[in-house]
Amino acid sequence: MSSTVLLPPVDDGGARSTLSDASPTALAPRNFPSRRRLTKMPYLVEILLPVSHPRGSRPNVDLVRDELTAKFGGVTLHVNSPAEGLWCDDGEIEQDRIVVAELMTPDLDRAWWSSYRKKLEARFRQEEIVIRVIEIERL
Repeated sequence: MSSTVLLPPVDDGGARSTLSDASPTALAPRNFPSRRRLTKMPYLVEILLPVSHPRGSRPNVDLVRDELTAKFGGVTLHVNSPAEGLWCDDGEIEQDRIVVAELMTPDLDRAWWSSYRKKLEARFRQEEIVIRVIEIERL
């Protein structure tokens, strides 16, 4: 379903104006987005969740989805093509299939994330759950 956004006319004093000349207000759609969508979100948090471990089942992933949505207002789960992680542990090659959960947040509460990582490690019975953060600039 596509929608058309009508832009108000811009008085350019007879000069030919371009889209880049218009003010942000003039370019805003009639149904103004919520304040949350306009909030600066400088951090992208990614969580690598195991799905091949016996306890790494879909109900655990769904619980993570629900928890992060409740706390941050949304989350993206990349579940259709799980990635394969390999690493060497005491000379043995270990393997996991993982899905990535990601979200954007304006603030980074390191103590909360450390506590949440420990909860995930217990829930998924993992020695370590990788949670990484990237500082981003929205274009």
